[in-house]
Amino acid sequence: MQFTVLGARGSIPISRPEFRNYGCATSCYHVEACGEHLFLDAGNGLVHAPLCTNKHAHILLTHPHLDHLVGLPFFPGMMDPQMLIEIYGSTRDGQTVRDYVDRLYSPPYWPCRVDAYPSEVRFHELEEELWIGDIRVIKAASCHPGGSDLLRVEAEGKSIVYATDFEPSDGAGERLTEFSKDADLLLYDGQYTEVEFEARKGFGHSTPMLALKTMQGSGAKRVMVVHHDPRHEDEFLARWEGELQQLDPRICFAREGMKLNL
Repeated sequence: MQFTVLGARGSIPISRPEFRNYGCATSCYHVEACGEHLFLDAGNGLVHAPLCTNKHAHILLTHPHLDHLVGLPFFPGMMDPQMLIEIYGSTRDGQTVRDYVDRLYSPPYWPCRVDAYPSEVRFHELEEELWIGDIRVIKAASCHPGGSDLLRVEAEGKSIVYATDFEPSDGAGERLTEFSKDADLLLYDGQYTEVEFEARKGFGHSTPMLALKTMQGSGAKRVMVVHHDPRHEDEFLARWEGELQQLDPRICFAREGMKLNL
């Protein structure tokens, strides 16, 4: 299983040079396994997606907030008439994944719907368990305003848990710990410092310290902090990451372009 960070910034894309080491693009992660290409969320990191040599891409959306959808019309495969793109998402507020993608990408907000692009686009409800070839995807409810999904991707004897836009309140932390049991990689929303978290409870995000707690409680082998706050510059993140690695070297902060072979 090959894993690549295409975008790890939270809330909004940014472009200043002080942010380039950890990246400026919003949430998008590429998983390649069993001959399939999966993309976790469609933030503007999707602009830099690698070529899908099998002409088939699967985009799994955790929720329809703008920072997780802004890259979709710029996915390179959208302009390829031989490309099949399958988009999965949960119904939110009575709107299916097709409903909210079409609502965002249609006039006057955008000149055309995604199915007007040359590629073939299909929409699917994201079920609790999904098989994409030999890849198993399991979803569970996250804790985030408007709703979001936790995703667990299992293939080739390895597993990745994606817990972005997640706040560990009302028992959600315990449920995520169980959901992440023995995962090879846990992607955990660590947008806030402890002080910021206390001031922003209810916003639907978490902290790197709670990422460590979840990793240790679940038996996950390593944790990668994602959804970096758009105000947190490289210098700040590097110092923070170093302090946490002194507590447990199995933690790291996602950097745009980072690759792992699991």
